[in-house]
Amino acid sequence: MAFVILRTESAVRVGWIPYFVGWVPSLCMAAWCAVRRRSPGAGGGFAFALLALFGLLSWLAHG
Repeated sequence: MAFVILRTESAVRVGWIPYFVGWVPSLCMAAWCAVRRRSPGAGGGFAFALLALFGLLSWLAHG
């Protein structure tokens, strides 16, 4: 909504904040798996793929 409807610079900044905050749990999970020397499994890969996909879509909507 911030990228398409509002289109102000401050709205775009606010729109990116939840996206980047969404990476925090996934990165923590990856770090925890690395410490334990275990694979994050399919769920971890799916989480990163989903975050990357939504980032790409948000970037395309922003441009």
